[in-house]
Amino acid sequence: MLSSLYPVVLNLHAWVRWLILALLVASCVRACVDLIEKKRHPWTQKLQLFTLISCDLTLLLGLLLYAFLSPTTHLAFSDFALAMKTRELRFFAVEHPSMMFVAVFLVHVVQTKTKKNKTLLASSKIQLVLHSVAILLVLIGAPWWRS
Repeated sequence: MLSSLYPVVLNLHAWVRWLILALLVASCVRACVDLIEKKRHPWTQKLQLFTLISCDLTLLLGLLLYAFLSPTTHLAFSDFALAMKTRELRFFAVEHPSMMFVAVFLVHVVQTKTKKNKTLLASSKIQLVLHSVAILLVLIGAPWWRS
């Protein structure tokens, strides 16, 4: 039963990555426009929320893959010492989840900091910097060779 879910969840997890990258780029552009125009557009907060929801969705799908569905992580955890010596197993057992957790964490930080901070300049700078770092982490931490 679970093995039949694996390709579906894996493909959904992979496709949501593109949505997240598009939303993060749009959020960075929106922050730049807000800084240039010196006013916060009403869509800025909504864009941040859509980005957050997309990140949380792909995180849940990733956790489902990591813990239950992926044969790669099952293999990695069956012999963790060997997994650390094998590039692909190490990537999916440690590197990919670590980078993605940090990226999702940064998106959450942006959401809370910009809600608390009412000044335009600080909110837009926080959004621009942290979402840019999240973009880099997603680009570095995604398994592009499998796409």
